Amino acid sequence: MTVITKRDAQESHPGWVDPEAWRLRCPTCGEEWAAVQPGAVADWWRCPRGCTESPAGDTRRSEVGRLRAICEREAALLAPHRRDVGPALRRGTSPGRLYAQDAYRQAWRYVSREDPLSASEEAALFVGGARLVHGVHRHRLPLSGRLWRRGEAWVELDAALTDQGPLVFSPVLQGFYDRPGYCDAMGAVAERRYTAKEAARAMLAADTFGPWHRGARDDDPDA
Repeated sequence: MTVITKRDAQESHPGWVDPEAWRLRCPTCGEEWAAVQPGAVADWWRCPRGCTESPAGDTRRSEVGRLRAICEREAALLAPHRRDVGPALRRGTSPGRLYAQDAYRQAWRYVSREDPLSASEEAALFVGGARLVHGVHRHRLPLSGRLWRRGEAWVELDAALTDQGPLVFSPVLQGFYDRPGYCDAMGAVAERRYTAKEAARAMLAADTFGPWHRGARDDDPDA
């Protein structure tokens, strides 16, 4: 179940009359209503009169749509930094699919695709040059101007694995990007890096795909 927070709502909905009271006004009929309370879910944006136009304007009408919109925005920001890689690095990825809210699991799957004990030269090269990263993405929100931080995971690939310099694999977008460009576009700050062996131990110990540490986001009032 997806929980809508007050910040989610305020940043995505232009029809707020009184954010503190959670009141909205429909741009179609002018009806006002208490849209949502902290922790509420689902159709918080719908006009009670059933107007066909969403008060959210250009925002998506469902949680799936909202997540897809976030992914599309990130893809647009990263487009100049996208890199084509060979089949060896693409193995285990799903180009064209989006994994919103599944970054930790998908990043762990990719970095763990090779057996660290394998005698294969290709496997040894990948294990030695790939690092699972847990950190944050930082964006300036357009309405409030506040800095928004989101816990995130990605995989860093050393230059030894590519002919294009160091790259990043985005588990959400299932694509590969120039590392400096990715970090700049996403405001990405690494907090922990793990080898495949370290990631396997941490996952088994915590029984979760991450995060496995307390980061800057945990104690930040703007997170």
